[in-house]
Amino acid sequence: MNHTPGPWHIGEGKGEQIIYTEAGWAVASATVFHGKHGAQEMKANARLIAAAPDMLAALALLVDGDGKPDECRRAMDAARAALAKARGE
Repeated sequence: MNHTPGPWHIGEGKGEQIIYTEAGWAVASATVFHGKHGAQEMKANARLIAAAPDMLAALALLVDGDGKPDECRRAMDAARAALAKARGE
């Protein structure tokens, strides 16, 4: 079984950080239950979850690529974009 296709994005609903598909289907919730860092941690977790399909695609480019310079550049560009998404940049 495959995961829900990306890209995913964050939306807020009922005070929780919900991760949605492009079509608007919810795929995950980044609720933090321990309350140590509250909303900041919840948002950071939601960004990380939302970036998961992008990170998977970047890793696949890197691992499955043929090692040619163009493929390596594409993999690095995809990895940088996924990291920026996860970091909220």
